[in-house]
Formats: sequence, structure tokens, C-alpha cells
Amino acid sequence: MKTSKQIAASLIARRDEYDAMMAAKRAKTYRALALGGGAAAACLIGFAVISSAMRSKGREQNVVNYTPAPVTNAPETVPPSDAPETPVPTASVTDAHDPTPLPTQEAERFIYISDHEEYSKTAHCLIGGDSVGSGSVFMYNSGGVFFGFEGDALVAYAKAIGDTYSADTGYELSDPIEYFPKELGLRARKSVSDNIRRYKQPDFADDENLQLYGFMGKGYIIFTDEPFHGYQASAIFALDDSGEWTEFNENEACSQQLTGGCIMPSGVGLICYFDREGMRLDDYSPRKLLVYRTENYGKTWEKLDIMLPEQYEGIAAPPSCALSPVFEGRHGVMMTSFASFEGDGLLNAVTHTVWFESTDGGESWRFMGDVGESTPA
Repeated sequence: MKTSKQIAASLIARRDEYDAMMAAKRAKTYRALALGGGAAAACLIGFAVISSAMRSKGREQNVVNYTPAPVTNAPETVPPSDAPETPVPTASVTDAHDPTPLPTQEAERFIYISDHEEYSKTAHCLIGGDSVGSGSVFMYNSGGVFFGFEGDALVAYAKAIGDTYSADTGYELSDPIEYFPKELGLRARKSVSDNIRRYKQPDFADDENLQLYGFMGKGYIIFTDEPFHGYQASAIFALDDSGEWTEFNENEACSQQLTGGCIMPSGVGLICYFDREGMRLDDYSPRKLLVYRTENYGKTWEKLDIMLPEQYEGIAAPPSCALSPVFEGRHGVMMTSFASFEGDGLLNAVTHTVWFESTDGGESWRFMGDVGESTPA
């Protein structure tokens, strides 16, 4: 059986190969986005065309520029496996083996359906001590939602449909969950764009087409952009005592891919990440969880020391990550997703969801046990 480090290296190589493939396919279409020449233009093109997968319950989608359009009776397709397939090339008529040209690969429809409501319901059941059943399994973006604009409203959507190989159309968003002021969305888009320029791409200039998605709960939203090789920009907003949306300070200590978060009253907040960069380090362990906490509206962030118990040593494998904490007062739960592999590792993955409990507002966490597990397809 492969070690956790070997599995991590394999997963990183596969994701990097996929990112590179999608970037190459879309570079030509998005070349017009480059405003300058030379290296600066190349960097902008490279950032604009990156498409990363966001998974939930076995469904994937690729993030591209957002063009709102209603979805009516859209058929769901069978999702592909984790290993992305390269489009079938058109054969040359000079091919000595088969002179008949193959058809060009048609655009494949990817569907993402949020588990936001199911996740929240499960978390509150755990807080209340109620049974949630053995089938409650959540992956690292299960609780995420997509955001778009409708008239004067910012809308959180549960469903998004995108084309794998189409670079000139965006997501079709449907199944609205909640409505917010449009001004909040405009502020969030500017803040996320500013953080893209600050942390990832100084020349980013396509603010108006930036697709927002993220995590939300009672009185807060954590907005993000699409992941770029495991990195994400974000912006955190919460309702203050006067009912106004106030922006938290960004966590400058970490810009990894977000897997959840929670903002509580009085400036307390937690943000959870998928530690993809840590997978490259010699001392990496998939038992480690990457969670930061603030008590002062994000002015300072403290990294919490949370690990899966020793019983998961040699079992847990990447990606391991904490998901959005959910609180009722100072009592909260935090579900955690990780995979274990059998045989050759990559083909027989089992997704596990376990949970932690806190009674002090997220300062400390106690491991509680399993929520559920999936089975290989």
C-alpha cells in the first residue's frame, strides 16, 4: 500500500497536470484579456484561463467567467471520475492506421449541487445530540455556494452548470438559496479582486467577470474566487450590531484553498483550509487540520492545533480538511473530511466525515467520532 506521502505526491501531480491542460486549452480564447505585452501579459493570460475543479458528492464543475442564465429542466449528466479525461483529438486523414477522422470532442456538461442546507442541518443535529445516520458524508467543498446578480440583488445559488471545454461561456446558475443587497456583492467582488492582485496576480484586471463563490451562515458570508494551484483569495463580511455588513480583515497568514469558515458575534471567526502546500513538505501529515481563529475581527489570526486522533495514522490520506464550523452560542461542531485508500490508492478511495466539538467558542476542540463514510464507485 502506498504511503500518505506517495499518495499526496500523486494527487498533486495529477491536479497540476490537469490545471496545465486546461490552461493551455483556454489560453487562445482568453488572450484578449491581456492588457499589456511581454511577461505581464503572459501572467494575466495564465491566471485568467486557469480552471479548477470544485467537488461535491461526486459532482464536478470548472470555474469560468460568469454569465447569468436561467436553467430550466437541464438534464444532469453522469459525473466523470476524479481523473480528468483528455478530449479526443481529431485524427489526421494521413494517419496510416485509420484514415477516417474522429469527431471533435463536444463540450461536456459539469453540474455542481451545493450541500449547504444538508450540511447545516446535519451540524445542528450533532449539536443537539440527534442522530444523523451513517450516510452523511461531506467533501471539502460540500457546503459551498455560487453567487450571482439578479437585478438589485446578490443571490446565493445551490446549482451551477458549466462546460468543460468551453471557454467563452460561464456558469448557468439556478436554485437560489438566499438573497442579499447587490451592494454587498459589488463590495465583495472588489475586495476579492484586490486580494487577487495583492496575493496572486498583480496584473489581474477582469473584476467585472469575476465568479464569486464561498461559504455562508447566519449573519456572515466568506467570499472566494476560483482556486489557482491550491491558492485562493477571499473576503469576509459579517453583519454588525447595527445590521450593516462589515468587512473583516483578511487572514494574511494563509492563502490556501478555503474549505469552510464561520463568523460569530463580537468579532470571533474561524477559517478552514485545504493545506495543499503542506502536502509538499517532509513533515506533512494528513491528520493535521489547517484552521485559523480570530477574536478581533481579523486583526490577528491564530493557527489552532487540531489533529485527527492517532487511530487514523496511516489511514487518513489527502485531502484532509476541516469544514465550516457551526455554532449555537459557544457550543459548536466542526465536521472534517478525509480520504482513505485501499489497494493502489487512487482508484479505491473512501471518503470519511468525522466531527469535533467545542464548548468555548472554538478555542479548543474535542474529537467525537464518525459521521459517515462513502464507498468506492
